[in-house]
Amino acid sequence: MLYRESLNNLMNMLHKTHPHFIRCIIPNEKKASGVIDAALVLNQLTCNGVLEGIRICRKGFPNRTLHSDFVHRYSILSADEAKASKDPKTSADAILQALVKSDKLKEEQFRIGHTKVFFKAGVVAHIEELRDKKLNEIITGLQSSIRYYNTLAECDARKKQLNAYVILQRNIRSWCVLRTWNWFLLFGKIRPQLKCGKMAEEMAKMVEEQKALEAEVAKAETERKAKEDLYNKLKSEQNRLLEQLESTKGGSASIEEKLVKLTSTKQELEKGLNDISDKLSEQEDRNAELERQKRKALQEVENIKRNIELADGNLLKSVEQKEAKENQIRSLQDEINAQDETIAKLNKEKKHQEEINRQIIDDLQAEEAKQAQAARLRQKLEQTLDEMEESIERERRIRIETEKAKRKIENELKSATETLEEMTKIKQEADMSLTNKEADLHALNVRIEDEQALINRLTRQSKENASRIIEIEDELEHERQSRAKADRARSELQRDFEELNDRLDEQNSQMQVQRELNKKRDSEIVKYRRDLDELNMAHEDQLAALRKKNNDQIAHLTEQLDGLQKAKVKIDKEKSVLQKELDDMNAQLDQDSRARVEQERLAKQYEIQVVELQQKVDEQTKQISDFTTSKGRLLNDNGDLIRQVEELEVHLNTVNRAKAGISSQLTEARKAAEEEARERNELNATCKNLQHEIGQCQEMLEEEINSKDDVQRQLSRINSEISQWKTRYEGEGLVGSDELEDLKRKQMARTMDLQEALSVAQNKIISLEKVKGRLVQESEDARSEVDRHLTVIASLEKKQLAFDKIVEDWKRKVDDIQKEIDATNRDSRNTNTEVFKLRSALDNLTEQIEVLRRENKNYAQEIRDLNEQISQGGRTFNDLQKAVKRIEQEKDELQHALYEAEAALETEESKVNWIRVRKQNYIRVWPLFRYYAHKSKCNKSDLMLKSGFRKKKKNLRSHEKTIRELSNPSR
Repeated sequence: MLYRESLNNLMNMLHKTHPHFIRCIIPNEKKASGVIDAALVLNQLTCNGVLEGIRICRKGFPNRTLHSDFVHRYSILSADEAKASKDPKTSADAILQALVKSDKLKEEQFRIGHTKVFFKAGVVAHIEELRDKKLNEIITGLQSSIRYYNTLAECDARKKQLNAYVILQRNIRSWCVLRTWNWFLLFGKIRPQLKCGKMAEEMAKMVEEQKALEAEVAKAETERKAKEDLYNKLKSEQNRLLEQLESTKGGSASIEEKLVKLTSTKQELEKGLNDISDKLSEQEDRNAELERQKRKALQEVENIKRNIELADGNLLKSVEQKEAKENQIRSLQDEINAQDETIAKLNKEKKHQEEINRQIIDDLQAEEAKQAQAARLRQKLEQTLDEMEESIERERRIRIETEKAKRKIENELKSATETLEEMTKIKQEADMSLTNKEADLHALNVRIEDEQALINRLTRQSKENASRIIEIEDELEHERQSRAKADRARSELQRDFEELNDRLDEQNSQMQVQRELNKKRDSEIVKYRRDLDELNMAHEDQLAALRKKNNDQIAHLTEQLDGLQKAKVKIDKEKSVLQKELDDMNAQLDQDSRARVEQERLAKQYEIQVVELQQKVDEQTKQISDFTTSKGRLLNDNGDLIRQVEELEVHLNTVNRAKAGISSQLTEARKAAEEEARERNELNATCKNLQHEIGQCQEMLEEEINSKDDVQRQLSRINSEISQWKTRYEGEGLVGSDELEDLKRKQMARTMDLQEALSVAQNKIISLEKVKGRLVQESEDARSEVDRHLTVIASLEKKQLAFDKIVEDWKRKVDDIQKEIDATNRDSRNTNTEVFKLRSALDNLTEQIEVLRRENKNYAQEIRDLNEQISQGGRTFNDLQKAVKRIEQEKDELQHALYEAEAALETEESKVNWIRVRKQNYIRVWPLFRYYAHKSKCNKSDLMLKSGFRKKKKNLRSHEKTIRELSNPSR
């Protein structure tokens, strides 16, 4: 058996390779298997001339490759030379010459033949190293360019983010200013009362009216189309009858009378069309007149707007100059702040970029080291691949045994998971009890700390009150001095106030003049409104007249329609009589023509069928070839899937081994968990004892604190009594000095006793605090031990979950591969069935295509006729629609002009209100400004006060301008 196996292995090796000769060598003279005598083998090789042949080969050119293979693999070393020509021999020669020029190769190390390139020993390995270096350079360059691109994109994103931050901050600042700005709040209250927001409602009404008019136009269009269809049908019938008359060549008096009737109806219809065209021309003339009136109204409205704008410009020129300067100052301050923020952010980004560059350099060095290791590992992996192929065959035999072991382990895993769930429940209960106890301990600690804080506060307050009394006295003196200074400044501000009142009187006189001008403008606006109302009334009257005329036309057309329908009925009756006579005459001709047409049609059908059958045969042969190729491809895919299944089974075996190891670790973890549970119960008992002791200590502490408070109260009460008696006796002189000294001694003795009691209480408190600290430390130690045990349990649970996930993943992979195999088998069956279905479907489709072609030709002719009729009727309808749209546009423009005039009136009213409010603000703000200006700049001269007042005045005017702009949204 061993001999046969070794012989089979040797024959397999020979069949895989292409040897030119075979040398049989005796491994040893003992005829023992697996023993090789090195000296004997070397002697035989030298005698056979094998070693000499190897030396000769090494001195010659043992390595060789085809020109095309060489160019394909090593064109990366010199890309330009590789692309120089399409001939692989010339391109290979160019690549090698480029390597020689760069001193990477010598001309002695290679030769170029007719079909191959020959290399000496070791040259191919050197070229491979050169190729690897070139690849490393290209890949590193590509990586660096990609990183550069990514950093640029990140930089752009951060710049956008920075701009967004600046915009957000600006908007938030403006919102914070507007939230407390009285002028903006006033504007928010006034804006709902303006009429500008009602434009949307009126536009909606106009849209509804427009839709109603469009519906009426659509009805008129349908009626017109129906009449045109009747006209076309009558005309077609007339032409057909004339043809019949010519064919029969025997006209009768009845047919002539019918023709006369048809011509009369045709003339009536033509007259109706002429009337309609005359009416359309009249409507177009009216539209032209309306457009002229509209232009006149628009010119008048523009003149009004110009006058209003001139008046506003005179008022706002002085305010705009002041606002421009203030806006420049604000913008400069905002830019300075923004630049400071950007500088700080850029510094941060610079540091961040430097750190990233350092990381990139470190990563590059690490990757270069990894690539060197990868080159080494590649050689090792090529060796291990051969060993793995042999080990796969061995592991197939072991697969059946491992499946049995897998089932046993799965049962054990289920029991282990159940025990783990019970352990987690116990752990959760213990955690809940621990958290409750920790909460109780925390509450006790908080109470003790609060009581100590109260004692400290009382002592601090007594000290702070003493210091405050001294500070209040200093402040009183400072305020007396500031009052004297304020009185002096008040007299100076009174003089300035009188000067400002004189200026205000002058401005009031100017305001009265402006009011008179506004009244004149109001009267002009009223006149313009009346003119607009008259124009609107005239426009509405014209629209009503047009509607009446349209209704009359529609009624007239309906009457004509009824007459045409009656005439059509009569013509149909006469047509049926004539049709019978014609049918008898043409019956014989139809029979002869049908027989001839059928024969020609059958001949064409047979010819078409022959051509189609040939095409089907060609297509089916192509499909059969495609199906055979797909079948071969599917078989190859099936073989690959079977190999993958075998590899997955090998991986499953390794996973099962790991599972067995983890199950043993699980048993050990269970034992450790049981021991930890026992320790936890002991710790819980100690925690309960400690809590009981803490409660006792807390009660003692509270008692001692209460006694301490009582003693302090007695002390304070006695001190107050002493002070009272002392003042009474000293003031009245009732008691002598000896009695006072006795009382003092008694009080001192009593205070000493109370102080001793206090010190005893404090000592007790200190001892209790020490006991408390010891108990807290013990509880923290116990808690740390519990946490340590919990971490060990959690780590074991994580390991178990990870192992379960690995097993489930391998099971899923095996199931997926099995499903893919089944799906491929189903697809192969389905493809065979679909081939037969497609063949039958092709036959049916060819027949249907012929029928559809004929029907398409008939339908195309009918569509052409209908399109011609529709195009004739659509022209007249489009003209009507254009006239209606022109009238509606004129109406909209007139209404828009009316709304603008009303808005201008409202702006004038708001200006008057604004002037009143401005006067009140001057009176309200001036005393406040005077007080703050004196407080901040009392040491400066009167010129500085006047400049500050002017700046304040400029700010007020800028605010007034913004309010005016907000109240005039139309401008």
